[in-house]
Amino acid sequence: MRIFTDQLNAHIAKQAARDNIPVLWWPSASGGINGVKLEYVQRHYADKFSGNLNHTSRIIIDKEPVQTFASRELTSKKDRQFSRIYKCRKPVKQYYIYFHDRVT
Repeated sequence: MRIFTDQLNAHIAKQAARDNIPVLWWPSASGGINGVKLEYVQRHYADKFSGNLNHTSRIIIDKEPVQTFASRELTSKKDRQFSRIYKCRKPVKQYYIYFHDRVT
């Protein structure tokens, strides 16, 4: 799965650089929860946008704890290898892409 993660990260970085879209690592900004990201983008970017075409305002990257599954290689008492899947919480990188749809 790591290859897909690397491909996604590279694609988003390439598109952001190509279209000059600012990328913000959220913990380095104001932080916060419950709609604070949306309020931040609205205040700093969306309110200042005066165009009527499709436009990406901002990409915010954050790590958030989510419920997910993981696999672990284990060895039995008889020295047999097997995989065990278990439910866990772990931090996962999240992309928040804010854009303005064209006004028709």
